Amino acid sequence: MRRRSGLVALFVSVVLSSGFDVSVRAQLADNDFYNSYIANKLEIGTRITHVVLLEDSRGEPYNGSFVGSITMLKEDQDYLPTKFYVQYKFMPCLGIGLSYDRVGAEAWDHGGTDGTTVLSGPLLYLLGCYPNSTKFTPFCELGAAFYSADFDAASGWSMPGKDFVLDNTQGFYLALGCDWQIMEQFSVNVYGRYVDSDVDGVYTHPVNSDEDIIFTMSHLAFGVGAKFTF
Repeated sequence: MRRRSGLVALFVSVVLSSGFDVSVRAQLADNDFYNSYIANKLEIGTRITHVVLLEDSRGEPYNGSFVGSITMLKEDQDYLPTKFYVQYKFMPCLGIGLSYDRVGAEAWDHGGTDGTTVLSGPLLYLLGCYPNSTKFTPFCELGAAFYSADFDAASGWSMPGKDFVLDNTQGFYLALGCDWQIMEQFSVNVYGRYVDSDVDGVYTHPVNSDEDIIFTMSHLAFGVGAKFTF
């Protein structure tokens, strides 16, 4: 259901963007600044992604685990089209971009989940494209992720002094995709991304000694998106 609602919202963005294309671009056609620095250079878009963790199990309870009895991580999928991005092309084949990302992983042992680790923040990247005479434009991204790390405890798990205190983290990423132009200034795309990023932290407890945390959050993300070119 969440994936279907995400696709519906993505379709709505297509309709809204096509309306912008007709009304606003016509008014800006004679603006020299727009034609020189904005037109066919500035792009905005959004996408939905499906995440696959690359290491979702580790050790045995209290022996080489992620922390304590936690030996499993399960993807917390978010299919809302909120992975917004903006790109600027200096040349048809080269540009830079800024995107928002969110990745979640539930921490599990055999008794259930303690809660969800959530990474969120900006991605900064160098964009490379392969312009050609078709409606399909392959592209790649090479960049860095800057994540804030939080732990959303499961109901009944937390108590005063008991917490997963996580460090913010960074990592590099590589992405490949292909745009398909379906209107003059509007395209949809398929997308795949590899992100190398782990999270460290400390498990605090009011009685027991603190324990180190390592959550292996490196992952693959596969998605579809929509993009408007000014």
